[in-house]
Amino acid sequence: MRYRPLTLEMSIDQSNGIECNWRDVDPFPVILHRMLGDMAKEGNEHIISWNSDGKSFTIYDSKEFAEKILTRYFKNQTRYKSFQV
Repeated sequence: MRYRPLTLEMSIDQSNGIECNWRDVDPFPVILHRMLGDMAKEGNEHIISWNSDGKSFTIYDSKEFAEKILTRYFKNQTRYKSFQV
């Protein structure tokens, strides 16, 4: 049996108070692979792309990556430092 990670989403509703829901999420490597594929399709390889070996990637524009790409794929992530080694 495979286990999938879950994330807890919380929201505040004026009439109902706090609402909590568990949401199924893809693992980090799956999201990263999808993001790199999308960047190639969208012509954003000047921001982030696979290296020629196909086993690693490079972020070329950290500011644009953090502002435009990061939160699109990693909802609660807003810091580029999380991707640094």
